[in-house]
Amino acid sequence: MNDVLSHTIDRPRRPVSLPVFGVLNIVLSLMLLCCGGLGLTSTVAPQPANPQQQQELEGLSPEQQKMVMELQTEGERLKKQPVVYSCDLASAAVFLVLALMFLVSGVGLLRVRSWGRTLAMLASAMLIITSVTNLLINYLLFLVPLQEKVAKLQQAAPAGAGPDLGTGLKQVGGLMICCSVVVFVVYPSVLLVVMMTRRVRLALGINDHTSVDGEMVNPWSADEPFEGSA
Repeated sequence: MNDVLSHTIDRPRRPVSLPVFGVLNIVLSLMLLCCGGLGLTSTVAPQPANPQQQQELEGLSPEQQKMVMELQTEGERLKKQPVVYSCDLASAAVFLVLALMFLVSGVGLLRVRSWGRTLAMLASAMLIITSVTNLLINYLLFLVPLQEKVAKLQQAAPAGAGPDLGTGLKQVGGLMICCSVVVFVVYPSVLLVVMMTRRVRLALGINDHTSVDGEMVNPWSADEPFEGSA
């Protein structure tokens, strides 16, 4: 029977994308676990006072201290908006669920199982929707109003009364948005495209089963050794 299989089935080589995305999915699951855990903690639990921040405020002039304190108060108010608060809480919870999904899908892709591909595609779609929604809401309802508040404070303050908070806020906000887009939007989009390619589907035995002695045989069964990668 083994001789028949070896001569009948023209075994393809395993795409290198399967182990690569398997490992990347496991790494992404750890990132989602950290982001979800930190997001859930910061949203639900009150933030304790930071001694280092208090020391930094003491080194500023009274005008600078007032500007920083007003900005912190405005940021806390914006984060407590019902829409922003609900979005952050829901996103953190979804990230924790997606962490488990990407971990399992990564193991499935490493083991060359079709369910790993299905789970990876589902998790990718969920991550894209969640991330885009969270980024849009936080940008429109948190970052933009906060930048407007900074501009008003600096216009009302005397010249040289405080640091250029507007530039720093734009740089930090832009960097966070870029990193979030690359990790949580671009990567799952690329993963979706790769998982839908014909080479991956053939490697997982999807729509490419070979009939041997009346039985449907998957040429990429996990019980058979690989012949290399490409």
